[in-house]
Amino acid sequence: MLGEHVRNIRKKRGITLKELAEKTGLSIGYISQIERNLTDPSLSTLRKLSAALDIPMISTFGSPS
Repeated sequence: MLGEHVRNIRKKRGITLKELAEKTGLSIGYISQIERNLTDPSLSTLRKLSAALDIPMISTFGSPS
């Protein structure tokens, strides 16, 4: 799922939730909810996450099954 993929990328890059929150302007709690698939991020949020993780936005969706 999208949230798990975002978490895996963040962890591979050695970025903490706090660091990602600072880079994106999003709260730690909100990012945590995204990573646990408790909420669906908006397109704007996906842009922020992909920019902070330095990946193409399409990569936040993961690979097709």
